[in-house]
Parts: sequence; structure tokens; C-alpha cells
Amino acid sequence: MKKYHLTQRIIHWLMAVFILFLLVLGFVMTNFPLENKYFYYNLHKSFGVILLFLIILRVMLRLKFKAPKLPFKVRKLEKKLKQMTFLSLYLLMFLVPLSGWLMSNSHGYGVKLFQLKMPNLMAKNEFIANISSYTHQYLAYIIAFIVLFHIIAAFKHVFYDGKNIIKRIW
Repeated sequence: MKKYHLTQRIIHWLMAVFILFLLVLGFVMTNFPLENKYFYYNLHKSFGVILLFLIILRVMLRLKFKAPKLPFKVRKLEKKLKQMTFLSLYLLMFLVPLSGWLMSNSHGYGVKLFQLKMPNLMAKNEFIANISSYTHQYLAYIIAFIVLFHIIAAFKHVFYDGKNIIKRIW
């Protein structure tokens, strides 16, 4: 069975860990005591910036190293679902961190990659702050749903179809 290039596999799993970490942290950090919020918001922003850079690298690698063909025949509906899922994931892996960056800047807060100050994408703007806040929140729910769908589909192929396609990315 052909595998993805080693760099693609490493970035895939690294991004998977980051996305899950960011989703959990993003959903719970608003409930943290005020004295801890600053640390966790900055941690969330730092990993979001890393994720944004990783998706750009991932797209460049995907263009350089094509995905290996599936080792079995899939129905048209499954092929369309696979294409829509991957397109949605790639788009959301870019839009979720970008909307978070815009949200932070438009609320008047900076974004740091740990201690490195990142450039502001825009000045404080209440209208954009409201839009980007809702956008960031709802896109996070959508990416969580699509990631769950992606995981279920992989397990479906392994346990129902008897095709261990996880070997391609492991």
C-alpha cells in the first residue's frame, strides 16, 4: 500500500493534535477564572498561528506530493464525500485561525506567537469584531463536526470495509 510522503504524515498528525487541542481549549477557556484567562488565550492564539503556518506548508506539500490513490474502489457518493470533506477541512484549517486573528485584532488585542508579536491584520473595529467573533466560533463548531466525520469515515473503512487505509497516513 502506498503511503503519503513522510513530511505529509508528520504534519497531518501534528495538525490533528493541534486542532483537537485548540478546539478543546477554545471551548473551555472562556470559563476559566479571570487570572488564568490571559495565559490560555495567548496559548490558544500561539497554537492558532502555528496551525495557520502549518496549513500553508501542508498545501504546498500537497501540491508537491500528490495523495496516493486509494487501494480499493469506492462508490461515487463516497468519493464525492471524501473530496468535499478534504476541501472543507483545508479551507477551515485556514479560515478558523485567520478569523481568530482578525477577531483578536478587531477587538483591539494583539496576537503573539508565544513572545513574538505578530503583525496586526487590522485596527480596532467593532463591526468586524462582531462578525469575526461569530465567524470564528461557528467555524470552530463546523470544523469539529467535519473532523469527527473524517475520523468516523476512516474507522468505517477499517472496521466495516476491512480496508486499513490508516496505514497510508501512519
